[in-house]
Amino acid sequence: MSTRFPEPGLLRYTLLPVVIMSYASNAHADERVLRKETTVDATRAEVWATWTTVDGVKSFFAPDADIELKLGGKYEIYFMPDAPAGDRGADGCTVLSYLAPEMLAFTWNAPPSIPELRAAQARTQVVLRFDELEPGKTRVRLTQHGFSEGEDWDLYYTYFDNAWGKVLTWLKDRFASDKPRPPVPLTKPTRKSWTDGHVRVTATTGPTKRQDFELELPLPIADVWRALATTEGLKSLMGTDALVELKPGGTYREWPGADNRVLAFIPQEMLSGTGSAPPEFPAVRAGGTWWIYWFDKIDDEHTRLRMSLVGWQQGAEWDKAFDYFLKNNAAYLNHVYEKLTTCTSSRPKPVSE
Repeated sequence: MSTRFPEPGLLRYTLLPVVIMSYASNAHADERVLRKETTVDATRAEVWATWTTVDGVKSFFAPDADIELKLGGKYEIYFMPDAPAGDRGADGCTVLSYLAPEMLAFTWNAPPSIPELRAAQARTQVVLRFDELEPGKTRVRLTQHGFSEGEDWDLYYTYFDNAWGKVLTWLKDRFASDKPRPPVPLTKPTRKSWTDGHVRVTATTGPTKRQDFELELPLPIADVWRALATTEGLKSLMGTDALVELKPGGTYREWPGADNRVLAFIPQEMLSGTGSAPPEFPAVRAGGTWWIYWFDKIDDEHTRLRMSLVGWQQGAEWDKAFDYFLKNNAAYLNHVYEKLTTCTSSRPKPVSE
């Protein structure tokens, strides 16, 4: 096609090399995935604050922490804060992606009881999702994956299979206690929604800018995932230069020169990555935003695809870019819809393992 569709996100991103290297083989659909879930008596904003601030973490999780809520920022939880650096707990762990107050993804290391993996700075991904079920009640879903093979990795998986259940119990008990509730913003967001072709668009203009896109596809999740999260699938949508390296820090290229980066993912559920802006937006191109795809099952043959763009800053150029991507990301997703539903031959085939 001659039409140039925009990247679905815009961000300059630097990831620690050790984190990139430790995700060499976690793109397989049959990998081990650890899942935990609980429901707490708190608003989503309150639960978000407990996981993303030092005071919040200290109220239920560990005695101390160092948290920088930004891409690549620290997410270090200190279970033994007086121990030497490197032995305090989640030393060296970082924020992979986030969507306030709905999702937080970070790297996680091995416990001291598995010294070989800890010394090798092995990392997995942990993704937390927060769903407000009703006022004052929030479901917390934890997913950890990226486990490799071998006896030490079996011990790593078993350790956190037990540990995360305890952590979520502590979280639940924290909000059942008489501890003060964390402070949360009271300003309601300003939103406007409309339909553009097959896509429902929502623009949030304050207090924090955000873009959301949603469409329903008459395809199972596996097909939609292959289209957007595999090289073969993305080539069927965008051309032969597409490339997907499904690991944090891996390349996500839709066309030549658009070597964006994968930030975090859950197989067939969530994919987050960086991007860039056209040359007419140099500040946005240098600073950028990031995007998150959500793959929601409607039934066995239908999938709801959602995409969010966050990280917007202030200024005239940013405002123009915001309007530009409201239109062009809707165009991109309409292109995805048409390619996947009107041309049988363009649908991605299963990737051979």
